[in-house]
Amino acid sequence: MVIGRLIAFLFWVIAATVLLRDILAWLDSGAIAFMTGAQLWFTLDPDGFEQTEGMMRDKYPSLWDPAVSTLLDLPAFLVFLFLGLLLMYLFRTRKKRRRR
Repeated sequence: MVIGRLIAFLFWVIAATVLLRDILAWLDSGAIAFMTGAQLWFTLDPDGFEQTEGMMRDKYPSLWDPAVSTLLDLPAFLVFLFLGLLLMYLFRTRKKRRRR
């Protein structure tokens, strides 16, 4: 339970960092442009992104184009925020039920 909440918190920190980067880029350029998941991944590891994309297109083309590419085209901070919220919900502390 604790590990899941820590990972959720890490996703929230990543979402906040990417959103801060987007805000600073907006203030610098004057145009709102959110960094997508694909841009973030390519910035952090260009070779890994290209290898994964090539492998997925070859082995699982029906999975890459509608599903993975759509997720990677979303703003990165929204994806990490959603994943953090989902993990926090899944690993929430539950009240113990009383036995009768």
